[in-house]
Amino acid sequence: MDVDQSTTDNTEFSGTDDTEYLTDSEDDNLEPVPSDDAVRDIVQQLLSQGLKGPKIIEILRDQHGVSMSTSTLTRKRQAWGLRQHEIVIPPAPPPLLPAIRASLVSSHSKGLNLQEIHARLTKETGVTVCFQTIKRYLHRLHLKLNVNDLASGKVTLAQVHEAINHIRNYLLHSNTGYRRMKTLLSRNYNIQIPR
Repeated sequence: MDVDQSTTDNTEFSGTDDTEYLTDSEDDNLEPVPSDDAVRDIVQQLLSQGLKGPKIIEILRDQHGVSMSTSTLTRKRQAWGLRQHEIVIPPAPPPLLPAIRASLVSSHSKGLNLQEIHARLTKETGVTVCFQTIKRYLHRLHLKLNVNDLASGKVTLAQVHEAINHIRNYLLHSNTGYRRMKTLLSRNYNIQIPR
């Protein structure tokens, strides 16, 4: 069967081969691609927020409809003068008020949880802030919240007593102090308990 495969008699796919052009109404529905200056401003803003290349590319693609490779972003950053060491770092926030600082440090030293720190800060200083702000304040003071597995319900009091008795009887730490007991509970039983 010597049939010419280059042409067929199938007419169901016949039609014009011309590409269709968008009409004015379809053209209005498309979002305009930001100009080069607009992209520069967006990249500068994202860099000032501390974002890195892959996250910037993702935001440009998802939120602004700009597709760009990492090498293109690097090249444009260099052309725009937006290299990391050339970006102006925003000034540090002002120091905390002495009353707020004293209340936070005192509450932290007593091993209070976030809700107790919040209540105490409001009572002592009259300042009402959200929990996230308290976390930010503690971070600025280089203080970490103590994790309390007992209060969060991860372990029961009976489990803690059982672990302490096991440490005293079987691990031969019969006269262990609080600090060492806390360390042993953390290492051997993954139980975090503040003072």
